[in-house]
Amino acid sequence: MKTFKLSMTLMLLSAVALFSLRIDAFHVFRTPLHQGTSFSTSSLPMSSEVDQGGQLGATERLLLDKARGIEQRLGKTVKKDGLDGVRAFVWSVYFGANYVFTGLGALLVLGLAMNMAGYGYYFDANGLNVDTLEHIRHDKFMAEEAARLMSK
Repeated sequence: MKTFKLSMTLMLLSAVALFSLRIDAFHVFRTPLHQGTSFSTSSLPMSSEVDQGGQLGATERLLLDKARGIEQRLGKTVKKDGLDGVRAFVWSVYFGANYVFTGLGALLVLGLAMNMAGYGYYFDANGLNVDTLEHIRHDKFMAEEAARLMSK
């Protein structure tokens, strides 16, 4: 019981530490640009030219970008800089990976649930076979014994 309480306490402390780190990182990124500093690189969005003092919020930036023909939303980013095709490909890979990993996770959970219920599965020439773990172990033992006796 003491071990359980200790592990729960450690988990709670690590969660609080992680949360506070995320808040600190958020505040670091939200700091305004230094006064009097001007950036003219093409890597910054066009609305940064208007917001040199860091006074515009996210909504104002999105409205300025929309007025300039720049569109950013989940699954679609249009900046009209020649890289829109690459961005579309990256978004499709992103969504494809979401579906693939969700499916693999569901199969893993299904397999673990089957194992906890006493069932197992294996692939052979006939495809997927689902049977009880005891019967699978017995079949494997019999096959190993037959191979051992044949080799003598």
